[in-house]
Amino acid sequence: MTNTYQDKAITDNLVKLGPVFGESCQTQFLYIFPVGDSVSSPKAIETAKSVIQGTVIITDVTIDDSLSFGIGYSKQCIKVQGVAFGAQAL
Repeated sequence: MTNTYQDKAITDNLVKLGPVFGESCQTQFLYIFPVGDSVSSPKAIETAKSVIQGTVIITDVTIDDSLSFGIGYSKQCIKVQGVAFGAQAL
């Protein structure tokens, strides 16, 4: 689940875990027939959060959308980058 507000009781105890990256992509065969799940910003954010175990929030987030074309297909991706914060690793 993505949130824009975090309770101070949760965020005060978090440590910086490092940079994370996630993406959500879909290919369209013959430019109009979708293959797989549709692209989704929340899905890309969840993928980024799963990169480092224990991630609670991601800050300094950038979201980019790209569309590329090949012979007979196109591919759309949403890419998310940010800095993960979470529980101290043991």
